[in-house]
Amino acid sequence: MIDYKDINKKPDSKKQKPLSIKTILGVFTLLVFIVFVLLSIYFYTLYTQKHYVLKYVAISGNHILNAEKIKSITLTNKATCINNQDEEKIYSWLIINPWIKRAYVAKIYPDTIYIKILERKPCGVVQSKDGMFIVDCQGDVIDKYKKELTIDIKQLPLILSDKKEYIQKQFLMNAVLGVYRKLDKLGKINYIEIISDSRQVVHFANALNIEVDSLHCPYKAFKHLEKQWNNLVKKRKKLKSVSICFLDKFVLSWKKGKKNE
Repeated sequence: MIDYKDINKKPDSKKQKPLSIKTILGVFTLLVFIVFVLLSIYFYTLYTQKHYVLKYVAISGNHILNAEKIKSITLTNKATCINNQDEEKIYSWLIINPWIKRAYVAKIYPDTIYIKILERKPCGVVQSKDGMFIVDCQGDVIDKYKKELTIDIKQLPLILSDKKEYIQKQFLMNAVLGVYRKLDKLGKINYIEIISDSRQVVHFANALNIEVDSLHCPYKAFKHLEKQWNNLVKKRKKLKSVSICFLDKFVLSWKKGKKNE
């Protein structure tokens, strides 16, 4: 007997078709490729661990920090695979050092890391009861002086300050260094003593002491001092100090009993 109800019945679309040979080959090829990539990475890692060992660290631009100090900062003094060295981390370790203004790091395969730095320039040394501090040309404190730094502090302007608060005043340090540069051409300066914000004493090697207000001393005062320099030097044994920060005069402080000699 024929059941006419089933004549127009559509075939079941959910019935799964067997996988074709092409599909099976495609999946197999993909698996082989993945295994090949993983093995390649594995053997490349083994190869680099053995042959790409960090042997050299080339450093340039350093004049104050010695090479070994830089290597210890960046941990590049350890013989590890060069691939384990992260340029960004090395840069971060470098740039937090107070002496380093700018830095550049690069890998040079198979065994070298190149580091180039720009150091901050020391322009003065401030001596206080807390130690000696190096300042840059803008008057900012760079760091406390350490013997490991390759700096001849005898060649730097010397500033004496009993109070740490003066050292931390960048604008005052900058002004004092400016006065040093203006007066150094007149004669050798032993040191500048900071008495207060408005009073500093420049001690010359010839025993002449010049009082200034570094923050408010007019330009004409320095020109006036240049013209009268030789005359003041002749009187230096009688003078305790000379205050110069006026437009057309000096205020002379005489040693006791010396004014009328």
